[in-house]
Amino acid sequence: MSQLHDDPQSLGGMLSDPEFAAMLREPAAYYPLAVILPLTVGLMAPFVAEAVRDRAEWRPVGRFDEKPAPKPNVFRRIRATYAAGGLREVYAGTAYFAAGVILVLATSAGAFLTLPLAFLPPILALAGVAAIPLSVGHMRVIVRGREVKWWETYTLPGVFAATLLTMASVVGLYAAEILLIIRVDEEAYLPAAGYGALLILSALPLYALGMASTRLSVDAEATGRPAQLPPYKGLVDCMRRIIAEEGGARLGVLGRLWAWLQK
Repeated sequence: MSQLHDDPQSLGGMLSDPEFAAMLREPAAYYPLAVILPLTVGLMAPFVAEAVRDRAEWRPVGRFDEKPAPKPNVFRRIRATYAAGGLREVYAGTAYFAAGVILVLATSAGAFLTLPLAFLPPILALAGVAAIPLSVGHMRVIVRGREVKWWETYTLPGVFAATLLTMASVVGLYAAEILLIIRVDEEAYLPAAGYGALLILSALPLYALGMASTRLSVDAEATGRPAQLPPYKGLVDCMRRIIAEEGGARLGVLGRLWAWLQK
């Protein structure tokens, strides 16, 4: 098998081409990002904020309360948020969100363009850990939770573990995409089913981790849980209690699978 950079049609071959590498070093190559990134963040921010509000809301079922009525779709929720608080409420926490996105994208892009691919997973993990204060701040602004110092965000139970597992899932998604894009001669790293399995296994825990990370990041009182319920002790405790108190569906496919295995 030849080396990755021997194939001029592969991504590695393009990056090793002197003209292409010189183009990437030109500031003008990144001018479109000055327009695309703010537009993307501006479009995503209201949806991300509604996702945080939805995940932070405690929805008891079974012995805790009757099953709550279904919520309206996200577009109606954004409209209701705008009616209640205007654009300031719709874009609550956007500064934190934008800073986190820029931090992770800039770090991963810099590592991808300057370092071997083997360095990408630990660099992404470090970027995710560095962005924890921004992520916690973003969520707490949205739910009006208690402010915490940036160094205190690293001591919140389960948040560090949830971040590392989330970044591991993201790395798995990146790996599947990169292995599909990059060609090394006519041979493949994995059979076709292997790429699909890698994508599924990487994406499966993301929703559950996002739910748990939100619950662990915001104040207990911001989730609407009764005061007599103790705070979450960590990531596993959070997931177990969400399934017990709100049903496995609250954690998506992984939660349904977990609840089924516990029967």
